[in-house]
Amino acid sequence: MAPVFLIVIIAVFAVYFDFSRITKKSSPKERCRSIFNPNGIIRILILYLVLLLLQGYRNLAPRMISFMITFAFTTFVVFGSTLLFLDRLRDRYDSKTVYSLWLLPNVLYFVYYWVSATPAFRPLFVFTIDHDNLFLIVLLIWLFISGVLFLKSIISHIRFRRKLDENLYALNDEHILELWNRRQDAYEIKERKRIPLFTSPSLSSPVTVGVRNIILVLPEKKYSDEDLELIFDHELVHIIREDGITKFYLSLCRAFNFFNPFIYIGTKKCSQDIELACDEIVLLDADEEKRIKYGDLILSSIQETQGFTSCLSADAQSLKYRLTNVIHPKEKKNGKILLSVCTLLVLLIPSLLFGTAYNRQRAGDLFFNGNIDYENMTIRKERLNEYDIYQNPDKERMIDYLNDLEAYEIYASEIFDGNYIDIVFTKNDISYMFSFNQHYIVFRRGNETKVYYVKNTIDMEYIEELCKL
Repeated sequence: MAPVFLIVIIAVFAVYFDFSRITKKSSPKERCRSIFNPNGIIRILILYLVLLLLQGYRNLAPRMISFMITFAFTTFVVFGSTLLFLDRLRDRYDSKTVYSLWLLPNVLYFVYYWVSATPAFRPLFVFTIDHDNLFLIVLLIWLFISGVLFLKSIISHIRFRRKLDENLYALNDEHILELWNRRQDAYEIKERKRIPLFTSPSLSSPVTVGVRNIILVLPEKKYSDEDLELIFDHELVHIIREDGITKFYLSLCRAFNFFNPFIYIGTKKCSQDIELACDEIVLLDADEEKRIKYGDLILSSIQETQGFTSCLSADAQSLKYRLTNVIHPKEKKNGKILLSVCTLLVLLIPSLLFGTAYNRQRAGDLFFNGNIDYENMTIRKERLNEYDIYQNPDKERMIDYLNDLEAYEIYASEIFDGNYIDIVFTKNDISYMFSFNQHYIVFRRGNETKVYYVKNTIDMEYIEELCKL
């Protein structure tokens, strides 16, 4: 239990500390720092898909299904609750806080393996699969539908990029290039990571395109130096914060949670908050004149974003709110406490709520099909870290009773759920221990641990009665 809570406490403290560091005195690059980088979920899903192909579904499907259920439920809770309180959140907290709330499911990447592999308590809900093949069927259907929907997003991005490339020209204006390089210097963009600058007659708004090979494209308009500085600052915030990957993550969430009614509205609102948070960073110490000029830039830039792109313009739904926020900003709270509490709740979801049980078998079959050396078998009952050892238990009746129970293997390495009764015995000079309580049987052999979930409650009083005979 200690490692789980240690990880959770460290993660929550890191969120609080990291969010507290952003002040008006922070450098432009520090202001852009994103707390919950969406790279995490993308990486773990790709890793699971690769391992699924290499290890086979029987070894990995339970773990992947467990993660998918946890991620889907977490996304449902985060997007649903954020949508429910969105107006209050936007009115009370700064835009970076609201933007960060949408990305909360990404914290599962950092702790999912440890938390789900070592639950602190008995999960509130345990999904039991009575047929192993159902894992494969559910997994394939889920991945197929998600894959098709996500592929549509990728194709949409590729089409937009190809259409843009047809009218894309390298910008050769030395003055604009010099100004662009100065702004990149201000945001500490390294020489080898400099972003190329292009122009296109098909655009009406500056657009940042790409996830890895990023480019900035300006429309063929005349801008003043002050306008260009605001545009460059806005797009550099997107680039440093990796909002292209965030758009990629939102498309993945929408495809992966296609059955979630909140996901479609939530991803649109999140895109709005991405721009609001960007405006907030650019205008952190701006005067009224600069804010009015920035608002004029937004009004003069009408461009629908497609694929994994970001641009200066606003959609019709958020235009009024965004302009009001730019021209007449309110004093809002830093949401470091809110984010820390929400992070704690999200991190505890895999530990407290969900378990996935599979590989149904008789509990008695766990005991080597009843082939136990009864002479070397000891039964003990834990009581506040002390043990009552029973010398003459009715071992045959106990095994008969356990043979009538159905046990499911569950993806975990320990369950802390009250006191256990331990059965310890030796076979071929190797010690084995089965610890069980009302719903779980934990098998230990050296460093190996397996946990089994028993759907029907184990009658602990009956077993203790057998022990005392």
